[in-house]
Amino acid sequence: MEKALPADSELLKEQNPEIRWYQAIKKHSGENLHIQYGFETDSKSGEHLGTIYTGYIDRIADVSANLCLWLETNYPVKDTRSFWSKFYETHGREIVVGVIVGILLMIAALLFGLPS
Repeated sequence: MEKALPADSELLKEQNPEIRWYQAIKKHSGENLHIQYGFETDSKSGEHLGTIYTGYIDRIADVSANLCLWLETNYPVKDTRSFWSKFYETHGREIVVGVIVGILLMIAALLFGLPS
């Protein structure tokens, strides 16, 4: 998410990536989120000590996949690899196999002579 979102994005302020993901789901999915919360209080003084959050998201896998698609279309990650790096990744194995086969054929031609 760090590579995709603008640096000033509100979501990037959260350091924990798991919490950041849930916040993104909550903010961008429009999905039905079931969130409950309660307050922790001191039993003697009644002082507010904190808030406890809990909840669940219906169809979390579907919602996460849709969020990935949404992020990719709205904030595409730029591929910074060089042309040769991308070329090798897509065609490297085929090129290596082709060179090996070519060398073997040349050796065979030298050993057994060229067919006439």
